[in-house]
Amino acid sequence: MLKINFVSAEPTYGVIGHGRLATQICHYFTLKEIQYHHWFRQMPDTPESLLQSCDVLLIAIKDDAIVPWLETNKIASQKPCVHFSGTLQTPLATGFHPLMTFSKVPLPLDTLEKILFVSPNSNKLFKSYFPQLANPYLQISADEMPFYHALCVMANNFSTLLWQKFFDEMEQWSAPTESTQLFLKQTFHNIIMQPKQALTGPIARHDTKTILSNLDALKNDSFISIYQGFLSSYQIDHKSTR
Repeated sequence: MLKINFVSAEPTYGVIGHGRLATQICHYFTLKEIQYHHWFRQMPDTPESLLQSCDVLLIAIKDDAIVPWLETNKIASQKPCVHFSGTLQTPLATGFHPLMTFSKVPLPLDTLEKILFVSPNSNKLFKSYFPQLANPYLQISADEMPFYHALCVMANNFSTLLWQKFFDEMEQWSAPTESTQLFLKQTFHNIIMQPKQALTGPIARHDTKTILSNLDALKNDSFISIYQGFLSSYQIDHKSTR
């Protein structure tokens, strides 16, 4: 990994990738009037020809492709490199993980500026790579990063799977979209407003009869293991308070 040593307080970036993260980074830099060049593998240009003038490379591709890209592209050994994986640790690039879920829809600037970056590296190092950004920053140990990322996956990705299941099933009954989305919005509103008191329903009430009825209704559904897993985890975590 090359030591970061910018002469300019306004570095030019090379953004590598064409997915959701890369799209949002380019959008963020455009809004902030930060200079960058964008490369992805479908382009006819080589990384060397397009990114040679960049001060630092931002590797915004899927996790298992990061190290192979760094190892096979000569320019990666000539420039300081940053990746955004929450689990990868490599001497070939510095990692800063954004605590955010992205889509192809551009986020507004005030949202982009509030995204927390999490890393074992210091805030000072983050500012060295990104002197024009003022995003919040959290430093945790390298040993804690895998657990932190697992929490992110459970909170965001797992909950998305549950809501997709809910919407698919409700659609079979022709439930109004406005009503099902209201349920989603109120659920997350409650979590935001009162995170410690937001849980309701039979698990929170220790309503065994209703829980057994739920499990029976799910006996032929693959999501029964999800229900059982949440129930078991909740009982383990809360048995001392019952």
